[in-house]
Amino acid sequence: MVLVDSNLKNTYLAIIMMKSERKFFLKDPETSELGKKIINQSIILIDEIGFDEFTFKKLAHEINSTEASIYRYFENKHQLLFYLLLWYWNWLKYNIDFHTINQKTPKDKLKAIIKVISFPLEEDPSEKFVDESTLSHIAIIESGRMYSKKFLKDPLLVEVYNSYKEACFKIASVLKSINPKYSHSLSLASILITTAHKQKINAIHLKEITDLNDSIQIQSFLENMVLTGLRGGGKTVLLDTFKPQAIKEGWLWAGTDLSESASINE
Repeated sequence: MVLVDSNLKNTYLAIIMMKSERKFFLKDPETSELGKKIINQSIILIDEIGFDEFTFKKLAHEINSTEASIYRYFENKHQLLFYLLLWYWNWLKYNIDFHTINQKTPKDKLKAIIKVISFPLEEDPSEKFVDESTLSHIAIIESGRMYSKKFLKDPLLVEVYNSYKEACFKIASVLKSINPKYSHSLSLASILITTAHKQKINAIHLKEITDLNDSIQIQSFLENMVLTGLRGGGKTVLLDTFKPQAIKEGWLWAGTDLSESASINE
């Protein structure tokens, strides 16, 4: 499916959200102005004070409404957070598809993906009540905290992480197409996302322990890390450079697999 305009974009997002979204609310917040205001202000408030300090009472004050009105949409603040996290991962998946669909080579696709995960997510002008850039910041901080045993038992969070896994699968597929012999594409895909998230936080809050000060530097770092790893060790690269000339000269070419998993006999 080619995703080129806002109508197709909205259709795509509707499809990927409709599968599970109803479990994440009591009343769809997108169906009313109050619901949209709840989403908009909850993103702003969680980003400002953190999820631990966030309450429906504080949110009600910000939207000039009552706690009871918020409880008509969400059972509790964790259900609201899971809704926001699901939105984030689905929006990330959409951006991966949107920015890779017209790329001609796997390497170009990978570079486009790295750019997507290195920068704050682009805002969707058709969904003005969701600030995707601020939501990205929340998702980066809160996603990691949800790994505790307490929350991993929650079926809603399981579904959120299913969406995260699908993003990893998309990236791993591209990595595998670049180097089919590479046996750790899934691990590398998750490392890519985790590293991008971690370095974004470090660049803002822990500058003393990072050399990467902005998204451009994060993008460059990740490209170098991943593409170097995918093309193999230095000797493998050198031998692959010599291979065409060796074959042209009539030499017997035994192979260039110098990975740790290769035996001497191979």
